[in-house]
Amino acid sequence: MHIPNTVINIGEKAFYGCRGLSNVFVSNSVTSIGESAFYGCSGMETVVIGNSVTSIVKNAFKNCRGMTSVTIGNSVTSIEENAFEGCVGLEGILIPNSVIGIDKNAFYGCSGMKSVTIGNSATSIGENAFYGCSGVKNVTIGNSVVSIAKNAFYGCSGMKSLTIGESVTSIGESAFEGCIGLESAIIPNSVVSIAKNAFYGCSGMKSLIIGDSVTSIGRSAFEGCSGLTSLSIGKSVNSIDDNAFQYCRELRLVTICSDDLSFPSMGVIFEGCNKVEKIIYSDDCTNAARTGLVSVSEVSLPETLRTIGNSASFGFTKLKEITIPHSVTIIGKYSFYGCSGLTSITIPDAVTSIDECAFMWCTGLTSFTIPNSVTSIGMYAFSTCRNLTSITIGNSVSSIGFGAFENCKMLSDVYCLAENVPSTKEEVFACSNIAHVILHVPEASINEYKSTAPWNWFGNIVALKPEDLPSEVKYVLAPKPETS
Repeated sequence: MHIPNTVINIGEKAFYGCRGLSNVFVSNSVTSIGESAFYGCSGMETVVIGNSVTSIVKNAFKNCRGMTSVTIGNSVTSIEENAFEGCVGLEGILIPNSVIGIDKNAFYGCSGMKSVTIGNSATSIGENAFYGCSGVKNVTIGNSVVSIAKNAFYGCSGMKSLTIGESVTSIGESAFEGCIGLESAIIPNSVVSIAKNAFYGCSGMKSLIIGDSVTSIGRSAFEGCSGLTSLSIGKSVNSIDDNAFQYCRELRLVTICSDDLSFPSMGVIFEGCNKVEKIIYSDDCTNAARTGLVSVSEVSLPETLRTIGNSASFGFTKLKEITIPHSVTIIGKYSFYGCSGLTSITIPDAVTSIDECAFMWCTGLTSFTIPNSVTSIGMYAFSTCRNLTSITIGNSVSSIGFGAFENCKMLSDVYCLAENVPSTKEEVFACSNIAHVILHVPEASINEYKSTAPWNWFGNIVALKPEDLPSEVKYVLAPKPETS
């Protein structure tokens, strides 16, 4: 059917339910197509929309199940709500550069669609716009699109390739959830936020690069991306919610570039990612924070790092050695908690504090030297380091927290270089059998130690002599870097 040049408007429901229509050619004289104009024209196969039409309105071609192709004129600026919903035979769509907005549900359930190209003028993709377009293989999002709304491409299970334009700033909730065929994703530097469930269950994804402008990654954003093997997190990310990468079971390498990364408690970010072997904190990093992985055997830290963040290597039972850069000044709470395989670590003499539970349950440690730069040791810092035989405490330590060395039952020697007796709670060496341990202290302070609890509970307190210091300490002070 050809709409003649004398027609200017096609009214509301003009051809509603006309199942016998096969092809429709809308002439260039037509400026508007009314709501539900061709709704349910299930026999219609080809549609050509003339160059004078400015808007494809609500339900205009909804449930035209036989439609295989549509040509949208170059004057159309908007594709409204449900315009092509249920056009299951539609094989592809090229949205011209004239289109500014794609409304919600515009192509909902077009399961036969194989390709989607969105022109460079569209600024937004509405909720559920391409929901359930399971046949789509290739999606290209133009460079003017700013936001991809909730569920925009939900359930596009056949999608293999995705190109996100350089103007997109937000990826909405569940935007690409269930796109199980998607093999890789590059989140451009324009994107600031990735909402919850954005790529949930994209099990075919093998690699992921998150751009440098992303600041937040929502809950379960990439949960269940079970094929993902490598991950790079951009330098601006400062918030990652619960379960963000949960059950990415093939993930092996994580590169973190962020300098202000905050993880929630309980280590749920990477729960179920049991194959991760290596975490690299890039040179842009200034703070390393917890990931909650247990299978990591290697961690690389940049020379710019200032703080080992709370729970940075929490529970890395396979981690055997690590070198802490000279730039680090703080070792945070639970930093190496439960790293039971740790046998080698280098502590630089720039560190001023070792926080609460920092090395608790590091049962592989046999000796430890705390640098002279350290002024405070937090509560339970070395608690239950059961194989620790000797501890050297630097001369600047002024306070030691509750239970800092409790349950270190293999201790034989404690070397405390501080001339002023550090302030402690009596329980600092609880259950460490210190009645059988030798305490080595500066000769000028020996009487003060002998009169101060719990230091006077040591079985033997002797004057510290240089020759008495351990000749071999696995955990040595790193020399200060040379300054020019």
